[in-house]
Amino acid sequence: MEICLLGYDNLPVLAREYNQFEIGGAQVQMTLLAKALVKRGHRVSMVVGDYGQEDGVVWQGIKTYRTYKANEGLPLFRFVYPRWTSTWAALYRANADVYVTSCAGMQVGLLALFCNKHSKNFIYRMASDTDAEPTEVIIKHWRDKKLYEYGLNKAA
Repeated sequence: MEICLLGYDNLPVLAREYNQFEIGGAQVQMTLLAKALVKRGHRVSMVVGDYGQEDGVVWQGIKTYRTYKANEGLPLFRFVYPRWTSTWAALYRANADVYVTSCAGMQVGLLALFCNKHSKNFIYRMASDTDAEPTEVIIKHWRDKKLYEYGLNKAA
C-alpha cells in the first residue's frame, strides 16, 4: 500500500540536518508512524514544507515532497498561491492510495478536497483533545477553521 503523510513541519524530525527548526510532538508522532509503516513494507511518502531541500529526497525510506516556504507569497494571495497550489501539486506527485494528516488546521480541508477530487482515501489523526471540539480548536482565520471543519466531516 502507498501511504502519504501531510505535515508541513515534519521534515526537521525526519532529517537531522534540518533539526534546528522547531519540532513538536505531533510531528514526532507522524514521523514515528511513517517509519513504522516503512518497516511493515509500505511505500511511504511525506508532503512537507520547503526548508531548502530538494524535492523527492528520501530519508529513512520515506520519500519527501516539498511544498512552500513559511512566508512565501503575497499576503492575502498566499493562501491560494503558493500554499494551496504547491500542496496539491506535492500530493499529486506522491500518488498514494491513502493520505493522512494530523493537527487542526487548513491542511485538513485541503487534503479532504484533494482526496475527494481524486477518489483517494483520507485519514485524519487527532493530535489533541481540542482537535475534536470545533469551539475549542485554535485556528486563527475563519477560512482555515471552515476548511478544518470540512475536513473533519470528510475524514475516515
